[in-house]
Amino acid sequence: MAVGIASWMVQSVSRLTDLVQDFNCLIQENILLQKLGIAAEHGYFVRWNKAAEWESSYPNHDFEWKHIAEPVMQVYTETTDGSSIEPKESALLWHYLDADHDFGSCQAKELLGHLERVLSNEPVVVKCGHYIVEVKPQVYTI
Repeated sequence: MAVGIASWMVQSVSRLTDLVQDFNCLIQENILLQKLGIAAEHGYFVRWNKAAEWESSYPNHDFEWKHIAEPVMQVYTETTDGSSIEPKESALLWHYLDADHDFGSCQAKELLGHLERVLSNEPVVVKCGHYIVEVKPQVYTI
């Protein structure tokens, strides 16, 4: 039985090695990259292949909520050394990785609650991530 498992493992590793080599060859030949689709900003933007233009998954989405969220984030940025705002096409992020860990975490929790209150009637999701607070449209959750 052990010999059968060992043989299967050797064959599996050999097949994986072949697949990796084939994949690397396709990339080097640029064959795979020509047809490879890619998504950005949690799926909000999609490019179906290398020749295609970027498309918005939700082209008519309303971003008026950014005018509410950004000034709130700005207040927290001014009071939290080491924090910053990253505006994206489809979202706003407040980063606090370079802030004092305890103070930044406390400010993030406070900001989260503040944003949830002021944006409660807007079609957005407010959430905490790894050293960020993010506001993005409800329509995508990838």
